Amino acid sequence: VGGGAMRTDSEPDTYYVWRTQSDGRVRSSHAANEGRIFSINYPPPTGHPGEAYGCRCWAEPVSNRYVSQ
Repeated sequence: VGGGAMRTDSEPDTYYVWRTQSDGRVRSSHAANEGRIFSINYPPPTGHPGEAYGCRCWAEPVSNRYVSQ
């Protein structure tokens, strides 16, 4: 995940891991996002988890210190 701006440890988490229900009803485009880390400022082409109609995916917060800047 790219960046470039300096951050401090007092900034809120701005990344998440995409999680799905891991069943046969998950859209293939959302299944492809499972386990990947995204920035809340730069959503994937599918949008953020839970935004699409009927989407049951969710965002699992990740601390910025675990994301390579």
